[in-house]
Amino acid sequence: MSEIGLVFHPHVREITDAAADALIGIPAELNDRFGHEVIGERAALFCTVEIQGVRVSRESDVSERVCTVDNVSPHFFSCYARLKPFQDERGVSCIGDFGTHALALQYAVEIAGQYGWNIDDRVPESLKNPPVAGSQPSMPHSLYRVSAYTGKNHSVHLERRIGASSMHAAAAIFAASLGEQTYPGRVERPADGHRVMSYGWTGHGQRVWVAEE
Repeated sequence: MSEIGLVFHPHVREITDAAADALIGIPAELNDRFGHEVIGERAALFCTVEIQGVRVSRESDVSERVCTVDNVSPHFFSCYARLKPFQDERGVSCIGDFGTHALALQYAVEIAGQYGWNIDDRVPESLKNPPVAGSQPSMPHSLYRVSAYTGKNHSVHLERRIGASSMHAAAAIFAASLGEQTYPGRVERPADGHRVMSYGWTGHGQRVWVAEE
């Protein structure tokens, strides 16, 4: 995981602890603001708050993954403080990660208003207004316990409780939060009698286990 620093390249940076946790849990609830820690007494160096969609790479365990700008299919949204022009280069520093564009925009407005900066929102309109809840018939949700081993040598155990319309959906949500996909599942027979299914998933030799709560 990265520590909060001053300047990052806008297209590649390490994932923060809060963002990694949110991707495994409930991504839409990510609301990690750290602008004041980054900006500090250096506000005069910056001129703009930039909003970008961000996607997490799939090349390693979530604790080691990097974020890249992606305004096509982002996992979450980030705000960046952009440095004033210096010679021929301009850098940025991430100042917050958010589960929705609305949260990112709200923070950008607050920071821009506080420091008198501009806002450069680079997120396309199609990603700014997701369907309103209730606009489509709602599906009943149940709570499932989803777990898997990941990381180097499958040494990291992840377990989350996920509300979903089915076991298949819970497994897919869990895998997607890590940038992965699932393969068709099979019914398992645990000793306690609860219904359990397991699924293969891309990039991992182990399986994702989904159990009824």
